[in-house]
Amino acid sequence: MICGLFIAIFLETTLVLIYYVFLLVETFAMFNMGIEGPIPQELTLLKNLEVFKAENNELTGDFSHLYQIPSLQILGLSGNRKLSGSLSGIENMPYLRELYISEMTIQGTLDPVTSLTNLATLSASEAGFTGPLPNLGSLVNLQTLDLSRNKMTGSLSADM
Repeated sequence: MICGLFIAIFLETTLVLIYYVFLLVETFAMFNMGIEGPIPQELTLLKNLEVFKAENNELTGDFSHLYQIPSLQILGLSGNRKLSGSLSGIENMPYLRELYISEMTIQGTLDPVTSLTNLATLSASEAGFTGPLPNLGSLVNLQTLDLSRNKMTGSLSADM
């Protein structure tokens, strides 16, 4: 009986510690590591995550579940050619300052990023964008913009 009670207390304490670890994680970096497979849904439990950098791996599947982490300030996914998704839903990330989505397969348009008023860096070269370039004038903090090697039409607005 005492052994069972000890195990129950140990497990409860362990679960509480794991919970607090999930609350404390602010940076998750795993770039250039050759990691294969999908981005785990469980990352959305990291509610205080500010930086997620996973560039140049072999990640696959959809990445849009990361939009459920509103605290993200830096999202780096470039160089994962088998990773795909759309930008629809990215407007749920109001603190996003840097977005790296080059050399990926993005479906849809670039339009959703126009609501990210804190965005300072947008690196989206060779991301598969086509169609008209949206008006990026609302991105008042934008300092770095790379849309090279896409098939977009139009020009930057005068208010950029």
